[in-house]
Amino acid sequence: IQRILTQMQIDSGVYLSLNPQYEKTDQPFANFVHQYDLPDALVRLLPKLSERGLYTHQKQGILSILDNRHTIISTGTGSGKTETFLIPIISLALLAALAVFMYRQRQQQQHQREAEAALAAGLAAFDAKDYAQAATELSSYLASGEQNTSIMLKFAQAELHCRPRDSFRVDTAASALERILLRDWAHPQASETLAELY
Repeated sequence: IQRILTQMQIDSGVYLSLNPQYEKTDQPFANFVHQYDLPDALVRLLPKLSERGLYTHQKQGILSILDNRHTIISTGTGSGKTETFLIPIISLALLAALAVFMYRQRQQQQHQREAEAALAAGLAAFDAKDYAQAATELSSYLASGEQNTSIMLKFAQAELHCRPRDSFRVDTAASALERILLRDWAHPQASETLAELY
């Protein structure tokens, strides 16, 4: 090949190399990830890159893209151009997924705190015979997804103790009692109270 290139007066150093050599950085890929606050998952997702390390042009390209600059990388086949533009994309996707996860975690924690506060207020109101308030607070607690049988029973009792007793409260109490019986068909208080209502 070299003889042919020489005859054709082609500079093999510019146009062709059977084993192209690209300058590597001295920095391991994992260190690069940590230094620039990229997601640790990149190291696990790109094991070959972790073994080989980054080429200099890859590091420069990644940092340029992460800096939100227009970037052109002109190197030979197999020089890691695809990795260069994928690493920022994967990094941003992972960070976005983490942000969504953390937001949902905070939401769940907030809902849990609100549910616990509603439960405490509902039980206190029930003990104080403030049945309307108890029904409201216990309803909020149950709406959070909790399916505690004893709380559902207290909620039903609070609804039935409210005065004046209207059909909506009776229906709501009956629905709560039915949910109890779906979970525990032999529940004595729920079955007795529901029978009295019917």
